[in-house]
Amino acid sequence: MSMHFRGRKHRADLPLRVRVFGGFLAVILVIGILTAIYDAWFVNRKVIGRAQREVSYNLKTAWNVYTNECGRLELIAEVLASGAGGAPDPGRIARAKKAYGLDYIVVRRTSGTMARKVFSETRIVPLAELHRLGPDLAKRSFILDVPTPMAGPDGGDGDVTDALAMEATACITGPDGSVMGFLTAGKLLNRNFDLVDRIRDILFAGQTSDGGPAGNVTIFLKDRRITTNVLTDAGERAIGTHLSSQVSDNVLVHGKPYVDRAFVVNDWYLTAYEPICDRRGAIVGVLYVGIREKPFLLLKHQMLGNMLAILLGAAVLCVFLSYWIAGGITRPLDEMISAVKTMKTGNLSVEVKTDTGVSELAILAGSFNRMASSLALEKEELLVANEKLNAANRNYLDMVGFVSHELKGIIGSLVMNVLSLKDGFLGPLNEKQARAATATARILEHFETMVKNYLDLSHLERGDLRIAKREIDLLEQVVQPSLAHFERECREKNISVETQVPEGLRITADPELLLVVCNNLVGNALKYGKPGGRIAVKAGDEGTCVCLSVFNEGTPIPEEKTKELFRRFSRLPGSEGIKGTGLGLFISRGIVEKHGGTIRIEPGTDGNTFRITLAKGEKHEADAA
Repeated sequence: MSMHFRGRKHRADLPLRVRVFGGFLAVILVIGILTAIYDAWFVNRKVIGRAQREVSYNLKTAWNVYTNECGRLELIAEVLASGAGGAPDPGRIARAKKAYGLDYIVVRRTSGTMARKVFSETRIVPLAELHRLGPDLAKRSFILDVPTPMAGPDGGDGDVTDALAMEATACITGPDGSVMGFLTAGKLLNRNFDLVDRIRDILFAGQTSDGGPAGNVTIFLKDRRITTNVLTDAGERAIGTHLSSQVSDNVLVHGKPYVDRAFVVNDWYLTAYEPICDRRGAIVGVLYVGIREKPFLLLKHQMLGNMLAILLGAAVLCVFLSYWIAGGITRPLDEMISAVKTMKTGNLSVEVKTDTGVSELAILAGSFNRMASSLALEKEELLVANEKLNAANRNYLDMVGFVSHELKGIIGSLVMNVLSLKDGFLGPLNEKQARAATATARILEHFETMVKNYLDLSHLERGDLRIAKREIDLLEQVVQPSLAHFERECREKNISVETQVPEGLRITADPELLLVVCNNLVGNALKYGKPGGRIAVKAGDEGTCVCLSVFNEGTPIPEEKTKELFRRFSRLPGSEGIKGTGLGLFISRGIVEKHGGTIRIEPGTDGNTFRITLAKGEKHEADAA
C-alpha cells in the first residue's frame, strides 16, 4: 500500500506541462498504433487479398479454356463418328489425328445405347492401354519422379507411367439411326505444354515477373505435375514434381478447392487449385493457376513503408504541435506559480501577462493580477497597522517594565516589614493581629511574584533579557534554594518532596534565571499537586546535556491541553480559585530557550512531569539574549 501511495504522490508532483504533453503523446501513440494496424490490414487486404481473388478468377478462366477444349474434342468426335458408318479407314483416321492434333482415335463396333449422343471426360489411361493405343504414347507419357520440397509423406509414388487424357466419345449410327458403335477421340495431357501455355497466355498476356511470365498453369495427374510452365531453378519445366502436402490433403483427399498461398516447387505463390474428376466423380488430377507472391509482398512492404513514413511524419508534427499547445496552456500557469513563489518571499508587487491566447487563462491571469494588487494594498495597510501596534506594545512594555521595577522595591520593603511585624520583631501581637499579618504577608508574597513575572515578561517581549552564563552547581545553586523557598508551603499541604539530584552536577547557565524556572515548576507542583501527595525533583547527566525534571502527584493533564500550557496567560486545567498570572510557564519556556534548551510536559497515570533539557555548553561571563 505504501508503494502505491508513493507512486500516486510521484505522479501528482509531475509538472502540469509534462502531464498535458504526456496526455497528448498517449493519444498520439494510441491513434498511431491503431492507424498502423489498420494500414497493415488494409494494405494486406488490398494487395495480397486482391491478388489472391484475381488468382481465383483466373482459375475459373482456366476452367473455361479447359472446358472449351473438351467441347472442341466433342465436336471433332461427333464429326468423325458421322462418317464412320462403314469399316474404319486407317488413312482417314491418320489424317484426322494430324489435322486435329489428336493422340489417338478408337472405333468400337458394338451395339448399345448412350444417354448422350456425344460426351467428354478426363480419365487416367493405364500403361497397358497406352501400349495398345500406340507405342509412342507410352514413351511420351513417361515422366521421372522429382523429389519436391514440402511434398506430402505419400508423394513418392515412383515415376509416372500412366497418362491423364482428355477424351470425347460419340455414337456411330446407321441409316436407320441405330447405334452401330462408338468413336473416341483422345488427347494426352502428359507433356501437353501447348494447353497450359495457351491458358497462361490468355490469363497473363503481357504480364511479367523477374523477367518471365507473371503467372503459371499446371495440370496434375493425382499429385504429380504432368504438364506445367512452372520452371525449376535450372530453368526447365517442373514436370514430375509433387503437390505440397497442405494442398494435397485439401484437394486430393477432401476434394475441396484450395485458394491461398502455397509453396510451388521452389518459391511461394498465390495459388488456386481445384480437383479434376472423371465421369464417375473420382478425383484423377488437379488444375492449378498461380502467381509469384514476392512482387506483391514487395509492393505491400513498399506501401506499408510509405504509409508508416507518412504516419511517422504526422506523429512528429503532432508531437511538436502538442508541445507547443501544452506550452501555450501551461506557460501562463508557470508564470503564476513563479509569481506566487515571489509573493511568498514578501514581494507582492508582481504581475503576470494577460495576453495568453486562451480566454479562460486570460481571465485567470487578470484575476490573479487583481488579487496580487489587492494583497499588496492590504499588506501596506497591515504594515501601517502593525507599526502602530508595535509602537503601542513598546509603550505598554515600557510601562509594565517601569511599573514593575518601581513596585519591586516597594513590595520588597512591605514584605520585609510585614514579616518582621508577623514574627514579633517589632513587638508582640495578639492572635487576631498575628492572623491579619500572616494573611497580609501571603498577599504581598503573591503580589511580589506577580510583579517579578511582569518584569520578566517585559524583558522577554522586548528581547532584552540578558543571560549571564557561568558554571554552576545545579543542586546547590538552583534546586536547594528553590525547595527551601517552598518548604513552609510543603509542610502546610503535607506534601513530601523527593530530591534525586547528584551532588557536584555542574552546568553552564544563568543561576538566577534558572532559579526562576525551577521556582515556577515547583510552585505549580505545589499549587496543582494533590494534598498529602509528593513532589519529585530529579536531574541527571545524559552525555551532551543535563535533564532536570519536576514531578507532582495529581490529576494528569489531557493530551489536547498540553500545547496550551506554555502560552502567555494560560492556566492549567482545574486552576479555578488558585491564584496565578498564567505567565510562569511562558516565562520558563522563554528562559530555557534562551539557554538553547527545551521544556516539555509528560502526563502520566498518577501525575505530571515537566522535563527540561539543557546543553552543557561553554562558560560565558556575559551572553546577551
